[in-house]
Amino acid sequence: MAASSQVKAYVACWIQLGKAVMCESPGGSERIQPQSVLSLGSLSQEFHLSWHRVSLDPWHCHLEGTHESLGQLLSPAWEIGSCSRCGLPIPLPATTATAIGPCPCFDLKGWPNSTTVPPRIQDEQFLQVAGLRSMHQRLMDRDRMLDKQDR
Repeated sequence: MAASSQVKAYVACWIQLGKAVMCESPGGSERIQPQSVLSLGSLSQEFHLSWHRVSLDPWHCHLEGTHESLGQLLSPAWEIGSCSRCGLPIPLPATTATAIGPCPCFDLKGWPNSTTVPPRIQDEQFLQVAGLRSMHQRLMDRDRMLDKQDR
């Protein structure tokens, strides 16, 4: 069974490549595609709001170009794995008895592209800077403690 966080990461990666989440209802269909997916090291507020909208009725929402609903992906019948062609997250049946469709990358022209930054769910550069700041702060705190002990 795919965890909610895995399905969320799957959707976030594909939205970064121009896919949308399609939500079908008796009143018509809605295309959900936040413009901003990443912000300050993690998923953006705009993406979180879109995810909340989708999670209200995941059984009627699917990633553009796929057939499995997000509700199905959250069931025990599905797992999130990696596409053997492009390495991005894709739904895989938990058992081999379930037929699967193509990876969402099948209709993206020029993908996979090893010369661009791949989609991600965290801004690694931001996290590295934040980690260095945290380490710097710990060292400064340690120096202050040592200074106080020497007095």
